[in-house]
Amino acid sequence: MENNAGEQVWEFNDLNEVPTELNDVARRRPVRLTQMKALFDQEATVNNVYPLINWSDLSVGITDFQHKAGLLPAAPKQ
Repeated sequence: MENNAGEQVWEFNDLNEVPTELNDVARRRPVRLTQMKALFDQEATVNNVYPLINWSDLSVGITDFQHKAGLLPAAPKQ
């Protein structure tokens, strides 16, 4: 398994081929992947989805909130 930390990774599945979504076909169908990325970008722009959430940023925010709310021990002073 690759570590894709910090990289934008796109994958998609042909549900007619493998309904369990276990077979990423993005590498085999690069033209279709490019089309899907363009459609996503178009729809995300129209629907004000950008910027996308960086989940690691969100988890840091949650931890800060938990410390401030007294749900976790106080964060060590730096």
